[in-house]
Amino acid sequence: MAKLRLAAAVLALALACGCSRVFLPHSVDAEMGRKADAELAGSFKPADDAPALAYIAGLGDRVAKHSERPDLHFRYVLVHSDSINAIASPSATIYVTSGLLYAMKNDEIAVAGVLGHEMAHIIQRHATEKLQNRLGLKALMLFFGGDQFFGGAISDTVSDLIGVKYSREMELEADLCAARYLLAMGVNASRVDEFLRRLQEIPELAGSGRGYMDEHPPLDARVANIERYLQAMHSRNKRNSSGT
Repeated sequence: MAKLRLAAAVLALALACGCSRVFLPHSVDAEMGRKADAELAGSFKPADDAPALAYIAGLGDRVAKHSERPDLHFRYVLVHSDSINAIASPSATIYVTSGLLYAMKNDEIAVAGVLGHEMAHIIQRHATEKLQNRLGLKALMLFFGGDQFFGGAISDTVSDLIGVKYSREMELEADLCAARYLLAMGVNASRVDEFLRRLQEIPELAGSGRGYMDEHPPLDARVANIERYLQAMHSRNKRNSSGT
């Protein structure tokens, strides 16, 4: 009963603060991250390309400095795979396939956009939000009650995560976060959607079954989403500068 009262108190506090859509504690992110990393380690082989990994890590660290969590220590793993894929683990680890990196042909802005998109999934706690949505308010009761079903729900959500199955809203939000990070880095507004446009140019993504795009909204819709955001930001800045 004490655990249930604690769960109810935590939920009430989270709702009162209104500061996050996710009311589950960060320890859940850590547990999901451990499970995701273990599964990914068994599914992918690290790529034997130290210069490419250093390139990703250096670029990722530059992007992270302009994110909402510059204090968060991200880890980067380049895995050997021809698939066009990138995966964000709640452990703050970003997995990039060699297929995706080489398809981008070292286009720094495009690669930075992909990394920013994956960072946003971690920072916005999208995986834990999926778990929370899966269980509803029962999530806190199960978490604090230690119900075995909670562990099963985590495993199911980790499988979704590895399958890149975020909601449309989460994907669009991650795109806008990536755009903001790039703008803060000094990238011209006309190029902050370059990672999406480069994906549009990859012939393999014209069909299905290539991983990264299977569960994402259409690229055209994602590009249009960023363009609307930039237009709204431009209009807002124009109003502010004119004093109206």
